[in-house]
Amino acid sequence: MVYVGVDVGATYIRVGLVNEDGQVINKVKTRQPTSGDENTVANVIIKSIRDLTGWGGGIDGIGIGSIGPLDLREGIVPWAPNAPIKRFKLVEPIIKEFRVPVVLGNDAMAAVWGGEYLFGIGKGISNLVYITLSTGIGAGVIVDGHLLVGKDGNAHEIGHVVIDVNSEIQCGCGGYGHWEALGSGGANIPRVIKEFIRGGRSYGSRLYERLVKGEYVSTEEVFQAYYEGGDELARDFIDNYLMKVHAAGLASVMNAYDPELIVLGGVQWPLITWIYLEGGELKNT
Repeated sequence: MVYVGVDVGATYIRVGLVNEDGQVINKVKTRQPTSGDENTVANVIIKSIRDLTGWGGGIDGIGIGSIGPLDLREGIVPWAPNAPIKRFKLVEPIIKEFRVPVVLGNDAMAAVWGGEYLFGIGKGISNLVYITLSTGIGAGVIVDGHLLVGKDGNAHEIGHVVIDVNSEIQCGCGGYGHWEALGSGGANIPRVIKEFIRGGRSYGSRLYERLVKGEYVSTEEVFQAYYEGGDELARDFIDNYLMKVHAAGLASVMNAYDPELIVLGGVQWPLITWIYLEGGELKNT
């Protein structure tokens, strides 16, 4: 039997053919469309499936893991804070096209169940959290062997945990001080580092010089400056601010779900590819 697995992220859409043992047969990656209507994302997925299968034949089912929040009853994303197209359909157009069962879930929820609990490092562990640190921050949660879903499929939107009640940095969802707004990649780190230097100390730093001139500095450039040049601003921002943000977020996850294991994935930045908690301190390797 052959299935299609779809990962709808804020930046990329990934589609793969997998067998019943979870082995990937073939896959394709496409950038999220920057404009369109509520059917555009589904049309990208449909085209990718056709390209992989020769116009959609021979598949037994389709599983979709998508950024949220979700409306599982309608099979849609009603409002995606980090995606160019905010509202889009998923289930209905794809069922209509291929006439096979389609299952929709949050992307991190799908990752914790299929990628970790059934086939990955979390196999045999009854209390498990998978966290994706990417364009946004999300989680999939298993407690006592049960996958948490919620009434709309959003029981694990931990990126919107409030880390700083005094923060004036607005999240894409409209709230303030959320973990995702303060610590995720894409557009967030460039905004946060600008706020970090506002009204504070000055730095003998190329990164600082660029920021005070009003130049745009990407997330990748911040971490590149940290690694390659030991940039003073980059080191202060990452070591003394960003690590604390992630430590607070991870501590909230531990307190809320009491997991045996936390798995980190979807990480854009080399610095925090391997973060772990030891002795109550957040460390990186």
